[in-house]
Amino acid sequence: MSELNKTNIFFVAALAAVVLAVFTRPSSQEYNVEEITGDDLVEEFPVDAPKRLEITTRDEETGDLKEFEVAELDGIWSIPSRSGYPADATQQMAQAVEGVVGREILDVYNVGSGDHAKYGVVDPLNADADEGFGTHIQLTDADDKVLADLIIGDEVKDREGQRYVRKEKQDVVYQVQFDLDKFSTDFGNWIEKDLLKLSGFDVSKVLIDDYSIEMNLVLDGRTIRPKINEDRRARMVLSYDDANSKWKPDSLEAYNSASGTYEPFEIGEDQEINTEKLDEFKSALEDLLIVDVEKKPEGLSSDLQTGEDFMNRREALESLARRGFLPLPKDMSNPAAGYELQSSEGEIVVTLNDGVEYVLRFGDLQLDTEVAEGEKPPAQEEEDEIEGGGEGLNRYLFVMAHFNESAIEKPTPEELPELPAENDSENEAAEETTDEESDEESDEESEAAEGEEAEETSADAEDTEAQPTREEIEAERERIKLNNQRAQDEYDEKVAAGKKQVEELNARFGDWYYVIPNDVFKKIHLGRDQVVTSATDAAEGEAATPDASSFGAPGSMIPGLPDIVGGGTGEAASATPPSSAEEPAAEPESTGEPESGSEPESASEPESTDAAESSSGEAAPADEPPAETSEEE
Repeated sequence: MSELNKTNIFFVAALAAVVLAVFTRPSSQEYNVEEITGDDLVEEFPVDAPKRLEITTRDEETGDLKEFEVAELDGIWSIPSRSGYPADATQQMAQAVEGVVGREILDVYNVGSGDHAKYGVVDPLNADADEGFGTHIQLTDADDKVLADLIIGDEVKDREGQRYVRKEKQDVVYQVQFDLDKFSTDFGNWIEKDLLKLSGFDVSKVLIDDYSIEMNLVLDGRTIRPKINEDRRARMVLSYDDANSKWKPDSLEAYNSASGTYEPFEIGEDQEINTEKLDEFKSALEDLLIVDVEKKPEGLSSDLQTGEDFMNRREALESLARRGFLPLPKDMSNPAAGYELQSSEGEIVVTLNDGVEYVLRFGDLQLDTEVAEGEKPPAQEEEDEIEGGGEGLNRYLFVMAHFNESAIEKPTPEELPELPAENDSENEAAEETTDEESDEESDEESEAAEGEEAEETSADAEDTEAQPTREEIEAERERIKLNNQRAQDEYDEKVAAGKKQVEELNARFGDWYYVIPNDVFKKIHLGRDQVVTSATDAAEGEAATPDASSFGAPGSMIPGLPDIVGGGTGEAASATPPSSAEEPAAEPESTGEPESGSEPESASEPESTDAAESSSGEAAPADEPPAETSEEE
């Protein structure tokens, strides 16, 4: 047989095999509905078998494809679609397995691919389709073996909780009880949203650095250079007294733009610390939830300081500036001092009782997810949203941790009692002999003296008996040493635990920009007007009393001036006329002589010098003026 004939035979055989496969392939008509109904949708597998979950959806209006993935890598769950951000996925994965394992097939629809849109089970990865997209869910194990590959469609009408479901490589559509909420593509549902994990009861102090920084590009001749605009307002340090549940100011400073320095300011007479705002601030810290994360540029150390090599990396600088974080020189006159990051909307430092400090720096608003990076929403629309409270807007947040050892109270060692000298017993014996000789000599003295000396001798004897022995003192010293060491060990353990926690926190915070709701930002970044409030403003709206003066509430006074309204002390007060006819008139000055026709003053009134002299029978010299009495104020 020639080679040509052999080739023709092989070709015919191959063609026959293809034709046979086409005509003998399973069709939708071959599914036995009665046999399938009641079966499990997928074969059962262990809860811990899945190591990767992929969820894909498509927006029919925009055509945008959304892919979400969570996977266990080296024993750690992370979210590859978010640059590997750590996931809190153990519970969620168990729910996902529960969502597909044990799902009973309630009904079967023997349909072809042309009917998939009708049931909403079109694969979102199908680029040729334009409607009827479902949610594609795929679970795989550590060896990338597919455990479940499903497309979840629309809800079944009048069947609560039931949906149309299709296996990825089949046309047939099943009706099953299915909870799609267990397969959320919301990033916040797969992470630990409580960013700080702190309790408001642990907050002991807070530093509020209220400032704004903005960078603009300006034309300098033919060169475009950046220009930094700063608006520094105040720095305030406040402590929380947990025992009395009260805030108190430790340091209040306002920025003086003329001198370029911060200067102390005091709370006015008509002002007070706004406890309500600060309590709200503490609660917002306790519930500080993140809604998104973005990867930070490499090269930033955990303390947010940058070196000169970092300043030459344009891509990293643009990433920071785009989110509202600017590396500025620590000392404008000394570039060698290095750079540090400043935030567009200031920062706060929260100190806890265990010495851990959180540094929170607030950046710009996050761009709308539907707006391409580098573009911004319409300016007026964005401004209106911010003025309206910023609901729906998000803001970038930089987080880092410090350890403040001074926040932990150091133990005060108890002093050790001194040991008596070795020859103290001989001295005591000698003293007793001397006391006996003194007692014999005292017999020659009076009975009263004898009694006093006897009492003193008895007291000395009692004191001598009350003195502890050397062994007792040594035992007390050992007890005190153990207590001192125990207190020091506890302090050292607290310091070590705090430092370890700070190290772990910075490892968790170090690589990420966090994103928080803008309305939460407004609760935790307070300005001077919110921390220090006017008591008059707080009472605004109350009805004025009939005797209210034109200067404000009754009894109030203009700061820095005498109280000319409320009746204070001093000359101004004494010159103030009585407020009503019922008050007694001011008494005239006493001249030393009674007025004609007047009755003598009562004994309870102060007498003049002349009256006192008359009562003693001595008259004042004629050539001297009457003695002056002190004027009653």
